[in-house]
Amino acid sequence: MSEHLSGDEQAPWQRLDPLMLIVSPIHELIQFFPIVVAAVIWGASRTGEGGWAWEWIGVAIPIAIGLWRYLTTRWRITQTQVQLKRGLIGRQILVAPIDRIRSVELTATLIHRLLGLSRVRIGTGQSTGSSDGDGFVLDAMRVGQAQRLRSQLLNTAQIAPLPPDAPAPPIQDSANPAPSAPAPSSTEPGLTQVLGFDLLWARFAPLTASGLVMIGAIMALAGQILGPGLASLEESDLAAWRVPFAVVVSLGVLIAVALFIVIPVVGYLVTNWGFQLTRDDRQGSYHLRRGLFTTTETSLDRDRIRGLAQSQTVLARWARASTLRAIISGLPAGQRHPGQAPLTPLAPTRVTNAVGDEVLGYAGLFTTPLRAHGRRAARRRWSRVLITFAPVAVAAAISVWHFDLWIGLYAIPLVVIVIGAWLAVDRYRQLGHAFSNGFLVVSSGSLCHTRTVLEQDSIIGWNFRQSFFQRRLGVLTLEATIAAGSGGVAALDLVDADAAALAKAITPELLEPFLAPRVEPQR
Repeated sequence: MSEHLSGDEQAPWQRLDPLMLIVSPIHELIQFFPIVVAAVIWGASRTGEGGWAWEWIGVAIPIAIGLWRYLTTRWRITQTQVQLKRGLIGRQILVAPIDRIRSVELTATLIHRLLGLSRVRIGTGQSTGSSDGDGFVLDAMRVGQAQRLRSQLLNTAQIAPLPPDAPAPPIQDSANPAPSAPAPSSTEPGLTQVLGFDLLWARFAPLTASGLVMIGAIMALAGQILGPGLASLEESDLAAWRVPFAVVVSLGVLIAVALFIVIPVVGYLVTNWGFQLTRDDRQGSYHLRRGLFTTTETSLDRDRIRGLAQSQTVLARWARASTLRAIISGLPAGQRHPGQAPLTPLAPTRVTNAVGDEVLGYAGLFTTPLRAHGRRAARRRWSRVLITFAPVAVAAAISVWHFDLWIGLYAIPLVVIVIGAWLAVDRYRQLGHAFSNGFLVVSSGSLCHTRTVLEQDSIIGWNFRQSFFQRRLGVLTLEATIAAGSGGVAALDLVDADAAALAKAITPELLEPFLAPRVEPQR
C-alpha cells in the first residue's frame, strides 16, 4: 500500500462506532481466554494473599486492549485515497488509492449482529504487513453506514460505471451452448438476484475434501480414546451383557456413517445459510451474502473479474456438483485459493455452469470440448503411477507372502494396481485446453479437478517451464501470467508446437519477438 498521503487534507478523521467498546473487549477476552482462566486458577490458589487481584488483572488486560484500540483508531476517505491511522506510541498510517480497491467485504459475528454492527474489510490486493491481513479492516461500523461506505467505494473505484438503467451484458452463445442461467429475480431497486440458496444442496456436503478430513480426524481421535478399551474387550464380556459382537460392529459402522453425513451437512448449512448472489447493474458489481451465525457480505467489482475457476473433488464430480470462484486481479496470494473469491457454494454443476455463463457473458465455456494433450502427456501420467503405486503393490504382496497371511489379502495389491491405473486414465481424460470466444479454457486434475476460464485481455505474459522429466518426454508447462494472486493459470504437459501455437493465437504481439524468423530456402 502507498505510504504517501493525499494532497486533499480537508476530509475529517472519523472514529469507529462507540459500540466497538463492547465488541472489541469481548473479542479480546475470547482470544485471551486461556490466560484469563490461568489467572483465575492462580488467584484461587492464593486466597488470602491478594490472589483476587490476579483475577481482575486477567480480565482487565483484554478490556484495556479493546479500549486502547478504539481510542487510537481513525479513518477517513479523501477524493483519491482511503486512509487508516492506528496506534499512539507506534503510529501506523495505512494508505491506498481508491482506484485500486478490488473488493469490499462486510462481516458480522453474532456479537456484531446483536449490536447492529458490521466489520468492513476493504481489499486492495496488497498486504499491509499487519495482523489484519490484506486491505483495511474497520471494526466496527453501523450496518447502514457500512453499506453506504461499500457503495461509495465501489462507485468511486469504477473504471467505467454503468448508467442506472443499463441492462446486464447479454449472454452470447458459443459453439457449444450450456444450460441457461437461472431466471433472475429482482430483490431491491438496482439489484438482480443471480442465485439463491437451496437446502437440497446440503446433500453434497460430505463429498468435499474438508468433510472427509473432518471425519478422518474425528475417527482418529475416537480410535485413540476408545481403542484401548475395545482391544481389551472380549466376546465373553459381550456374552455377559447379552450383546452379540456383530451388533457392536454394526453400531460402530452406523455411528461412523452418521458422523460422515451429519457433521459436514451441519458445517455446510452454518457456512452457507441464507446464501444469495446478486448483481448491481448501477455499480457493475456482484454481491455475495451468506452465513448463519457469522454473516459475510462480499462485493466484487465486475471490471476486476478476469475469469472463473470451477472446482470439484472426485466424489463431487461423480455426483455432478462443483464450486465456482472468481479470479480477481490484485487479490493476495496468501490464502487457500490465491487471487480468487467464492461465487457459489458446492452446488449442482448445471447451476455453477449457469452462474459462470451469466458472469462471463458467454454460454458454453464450461462445457466446450477441450483439445487433448497427446500421447506424451498420457505416458507421463502412466509413469507417475508406476513410480508411486507399483512399490506399494509389491510391498503389500511381499508382506502377505512373508507373514503367511490369509490368501484373500492378495487382493490388496491388486486393488492398489487398479486404483493407480484408473487414476492415470482419469487424470489424462481431465487434461485439456481450448481457446474460444476470447477465453482461454484449461482443465486438469482428477482427485481435485479444476476447469479455469480466463479472459484473453487479462493475460499479460507467458511462462514456459520444463522439468527434467518433461524434457525427456518432449513436453512443457505453459503458464498464462495474470495480475491476480500467485500470478498464473497453467496448461500441463503440452508439446512445444502446441504450446507456442496456443500462446501465439491468444497474444501474438507478446510472442512474436521470441519466435525464430522463418528462413526461406535459397534457390
